[in-house]
Order: sequence, then structure tokens, then C-alpha cells
Amino acid sequence: MKMFDSRERNMKHLAKLVVMLITLLLGGMGSALAADLVVDAISWNPAADLQEGQDVTLIAEIRNADTDSIETTFSVNFSIDGSNLGDMSFAASEIPMGPGGSVWVEFDTILYAGDQIVTVMVDSGDAIVEIDETNNSLSANLPVITDNNPPEDITGLTVSASEKTSLTFTWNHSANTVGDLVGYKVYFNGATQPELAASSQSTFQKTELTASSAYEIRITAYDDADNESDGVLLTGYTVMENPIGLIAASRPAFVDLSWEPATPEAYVDHYAIYVSETDFLSVEGMSPWGITTDTAMSISGLENNRTYYFAVIVVNLSDGTDEDVGTIPAATMPGTAVNGNITQDTTWTLDNSPYVVTGNVTVRHSIRSYEDQYATLTIEPGVEVRFEP
Repeated sequence: MKMFDSRERNMKHLAKLVVMLITLLLGGMGSALAADLVVDAISWNPAADLQEGQDVTLIAEIRNADTDSIETTFSVNFSIDGSNLGDMSFAASEIPMGPGGSVWVEFDTILYAGDQIVTVMVDSGDAIVEIDETNNSLSANLPVITDNNPPEDITGLTVSASEKTSLTFTWNHSANTVGDLVGYKVYFNGATQPELAASSQSTFQKTELTASSAYEIRITAYDDADNESDGVLLTGYTVMENPIGLIAASRPAFVDLSWEPATPEAYVDHYAIYVSETDFLSVEGMSPWGITTDTAMSISGLENNRTYYFAVIVVNLSDGTDEDVGTIPAATMPGTAVNGNITQDTTWTLDNSPYVVTGNVTVRHSIRSYEDQYATLTIEPGVEVRFEP
């Protein structure tokens, strides 16, 4: 049976007053106070087929069993299995309680599996001096409350580690609003029988998998009545083999790379390209020069007539990579890459030929309008000028 303290109950229940009031005026009033508040009956709506988490209205009939009217504010308290739900106060000016008068008090609450006994106490604050102080409370047994509601699903399911032969999944816990979460059921790669995870567990690893493969996982939450949520689905991808067939084509200040696509292509998120002036066997700790979803890339900004080393890795849809690589060297061709504004006299010399125009080249006068100065571009005889797209 689940236990809930009074603070939790108070947060989840809202009291409301009174649907019906019957005042029975019986005889004249005596000179001495003769009041006696009694809880005559307890009921609930709906009356049957109660389920955990269901909104239920508790109803109590409060009667003045003696011969004087109630002229003092009094309170009514509701509790379940000793756990306080809350008090309701009633002012005599708003709810007259003449001799024999009755009032029906309603209290909205939520029931949980294991709830058994409802107790109602009238004049719980002892505001009224009564003829009989021993008959102010009444208890009633609730019907069996069935639990057909599963816990909330997990959130944030993701692949936290993708390796060649293993996958690690992590998630955020079920909200477990009712508090009856037992744990999680993990269905991996179409399995009909789940692997169980404790309610405190938020990670799951599967090993002995095949590289370059996709695996579906479904994680559900279940409670102590074995109610199971719909679950959350995710496909994880093991690390793929890095591309083969890397080719480098040199030109001044550029190296053009191309490679064969990694397979299966449907599992590729993107490719990462790495460049270094020294050879390397792993890209661990290195930052990529660039990324692309294509199978070719032009590497710019390189120094002319210098050797560089290049590698390409594939990043799968689970952000998994193989950081071990094989590089290919390539040397940029002699030449000078040019683009942009020429704002002072400039000469393109035969020693720095060829000149590779990689963007717009504008020969312009001084940027200061009050200066009557103009720039001149001189191209020596024999200089080769190339235009790159």
C-alpha cells in the first residue's frame, strides 16, 4: 500500500462546499444550549468501479441532533487511512443549522490503490460545546481501488555512446506522479521479452553488436500493478567504417579532396575533414577543418608549395565516429591565390606566378574621397593568371 503524507494530499485535493442543505426546524428553542453535531453518513461519487488517479467526490451528511441551533463557525475534517486531506469551515450566518438540520458536505480528492478507510470528523476544532463529544466522527470502508494507469513514459531518450560493437542509451526518469513506479522494461532490436531496469536506472548498454548497423530500442515504464506505458522508441547506430578511396588534387593554395561514400549511406549524418602539417593516426583531440554531407571538399587557405596531410571520417546518425584514421599527403602547387580589393599599386610578378583568382578582384582608388589617388595593377610579362570557379 502506498503512503502519502498530509502535505502531498493537501496539494492534490480541492475542497468545495455543499451541494444541498436541509434545515429541519424541530420545536422551540430552550434557554440553555443543547447542540450535538453528528456525522450521519459518508458516501462518494462515483459510487463504484473506482480507479487509481480518478477524481472522486467524498460526501458527508452532518446533522444537528439536538434542540438548539448552531450559531458558531465550525469545521469538518476529511482523512483517508489517517492521512489528513483538509478542513472545511462553515459559518452559521451562511449555513444555518437549526434543530435537526442537516448539511451535505462535499470534498474533491484523488484516490490511490491501497486507500481503504474514509473518516469524517465534525467540529474538528472543538469550537462548539456539545452534549455528546464522542459522536463527532464516522468512518467508512472504500471499495477496492483498481490501478489501471501506467506511470508516465521516460523522456529525453538518446544514444550517449556509439561504438563499433556497442550502444549506450540514456534517458530522463518517468515523472512517476502517483509514486508506484517499479522500473523500466527495455525491448532491444525487436525482442518480445524485455530486459528489466530498476526505477533508479537511467542508462542501458548493449554489447556484442555489429558495426555499421541500426538497432531499435523501446523503453517502457511499469508500476506495482504491472501497468506498462506505451514506451519511447529510438534507433541507435553503431560506428561505421571510415570512407575509402580518398583522393587529393593539388592547385595553388588549394587541395581538392574526394572519397567514396560510407555505407550504408542512409546511416551517414555527415563527414568531417581533418588537415595537419604533420602526419597523424587519430583525430582524437583534433578539430575538423570542416564538415560536409557531400563526398568532396576543397581545402582553401593553404600555403603554396607545402605538404599537408588529410583524413576524412564519417559521423553516423548517433554521432558515433571511428577516430582512428589513415591519412594521405598532398602538396599545394606553387602560385598565389588572389581576391578582394586592390587599393594600392600592386605588381603580379613572374616569380609568384601563377596567380589564381578565387573571387572577385577589384582595382580601385583610395577609399578616402578627398584624396585623388588611384591604384594600379601591373602584371609582368609571362605571368599566368587562372580563374577558379
